[in-house]
Parts: sequence; C-alpha cells; structure tokens
Amino acid sequence: ARTAHGRIRALWVRSLMREPGQELLAVQTIRNSVMSASVTASTAVLALMGTLTLLGSRIPRDLALQAGLSPRVALAALLVVILFATFVWSATAVRFFNHAGYLMGTRSSGSEQPALVELAVSYVVRAGNYYSQGMRTLLWLMPVVVGLVSPWLMPAAALLLLVVLRWFDRGPGHQEGLLEVVGAAEK
Repeated sequence: ARTAHGRIRALWVRSLMREPGQELLAVQTIRNSVMSASVTASTAVLALMGTLTLLGSRIPRDLALQAGLSPRVALAALLVVILFATFVWSATAVRFFNHAGYLMGTRSSGSEQPALVELAVSYVVRAGNYYSQGMRTLLWLMPVVVGLVSPWLMPAAALLLLVVLRWFDRGPGHQEGLLEVVGAAEK
C-alpha cells in the first residue's frame, strides 16, 4: 500500500500541476495534510512532555546509581523514544508538505516547469512517507503501554499490532490491481 500511495501522490501532483487553475485545490489539499501531520506531531510532543513529567516525579533521583535496569524503566525509556520519533517523523512531514504547497502554488510555463513538477512530486511523496511512518510509530505505543500495565500481555499486544500494521499495509482490494491502475494512469 505504501508503494501504491507514493505513486498515487506522484500522479496527483503531476496531474494538478499540468492543469492551470488547479493551484487552489492543490494548496488546500496540502494544507489538510499539514494539519493532520501537525496534530500527530502535537499529540506526540504533548504525550512526551506528560510522560517526562510523570517519570520525573516517580523515578528516584538516584536511579542512575542503582544497579541494573528494571523492565519498567526500560519500557518507560522506550515510550519516550517512540514519542520523540513520532514527533520527528510528523514534524518532517509538515516541513515537506509545506515546501510542496509553495511549489504547487507556483505557476510556470517556462522550461523550469518540468523541474518544478518533479521537485513537488519528490516533496509530496517524501512528506507522505514521513507522515505514514509517524502514524506507524505512534501505533508502536500500544504494546509498550500494555507492557507498562502488565509485562505478560506485551507479547500479545505486539502480535496484535503486527496484524493491524499488516492490514494497513495491504490497502483495500488487491494490491496488484491498484498498482496496475496507477501505472496505466501514469502513462
């Protein structure tokens, strides 16, 4: 599904940038994507701040001096890493969607037009991939949070997450058919 979605985004950018008068549609769609990625980034950073606040009040100051690393501390550290990674992926998606919005709102009929189109394609595809990775990373919180509640349930939660992610990656219908339709539309 990720490959097909990248190709669909590229097809969308090329088709909109070749048709004069589509700038508003392009910029509004990009704005919606920026807003969605911004919400994910904001959620991750707020959860990160809350997690760090809770950890700061619950973990003894001399933790670094204690021998060994407890499973709860390791899971809490993993939680922080996942939240930070989600923020970085989502913020990077915002950055590339922002660049793409400016490019797609630019009209040029000169020799630089094909280069602008391909740069916009590159930005939108990269932004979409970063957004997708941010959402996937955010989902990794589920087994970690379950592990904090009950370490015995963490493997089952991780397995459930893998099933859900496999379902997400499949996309609707037959993937081969979708890629064929996109390939035909690209020609």
